[in-house]
Amino acid sequence: MVNPRQRRKRFSGTAKASASKRSLKNQKKVTIKGPEELVKGWDKNKTVRQNYAALGLMPSLDPRQSGGVGPDRHAVPYARAPAEKEELKPGMARIIRDETGKVVKIVLAGEDGAEVEEDIGIPIFGAPRHVEAKTDVVRALEERAAKKTKVIRHTSEFEETWLVKLVDKYGDDVAKMARDIKLNQWQKTQGELRKM
Repeated sequence: MVNPRQRRKRFSGTAKASASKRSLKNQKKVTIKGPEELVKGWDKNKTVRQNYAALGLMPSLDPRQSGGVGPDRHAVPYARAPAEKEELKPGMARIIRDETGKVVKIVLAGEDGAEVEEDIGIPIFGAPRHVEAKTDVVRALEERAAKKTKVIRHTSEFEETWLVKLVDKYGDDVAKMARDIKLNQWQKTQGELRKM
């Protein structure tokens, strides 16, 4: 027989809902870990996507944007001009063909959008384009990236004794060191062994 108190508890409705651990974790204030420039420009009241847009950065390299980014409802529709008269945007090109479909010439847009004609056979795309930074945060981040220094690798005592054993056995032959299963326990490649 069931205890009456337990029976009442069972039929008295649902238990109080409590927040899951995952939802509680999402309620915590996010601490921004990154470069000083990014931390200083971060607004805790905005979403990540809004913050990145305000700082002049892309929140994702994925071309398919999601999360409330849609077409502008207040945008005024405009009449499209024919392709021949349409101005080229910077970095874009127009291919002009003859009646048979053979490429006659390529018209490129310059940095300011002015058209520049290219002869066939000359490579169009050479060095990567430099895009001007629009915000102070982006400029500061670019300066920081330009000043990067090479990280010096330090070998530990254990690594040193292990490398000495390999050098004693094989000398300068890194290919044989890489193939030795007993001494090269971590299966380091030739390139990795050379760097050490």
